[in-house]
Amino acid sequence: MMNKVKYIVFDSGDVVIFSATIDHSTMRNTGRGNPAGAGFLHFFISDTVEGGKRNAHVSVMCYGESVSLKLKSREKLDEEKVNQYVLNNHLR
Repeated sequence: MMNKVKYIVFDSGDVVIFSATIDHSTMRNTGRGNPAGAGFLHFFISDTVEGGKRNAHVSVMCYGESVSLKLKSREKLDEEKVNQYVLNNHLR
């Protein structure tokens, strides 16, 4: 079962991911800069098989908005930041 999670991308490039039970505004003062994008996040795992070897690929989808911060998800830009910062997986 997948739980809904929230995120904030800061102008420093840092990313914070946290439970949907916590307000975005509670997580804004982490000393990481000013919030630049915020919303909700889903992780997806896809499997591929190459040469008989199974590979898993994790990707993310950012969407929605933070009511408490009055910020919207920047969708693709935030997805790239989450991939780079959290998953260490640069989108091509």
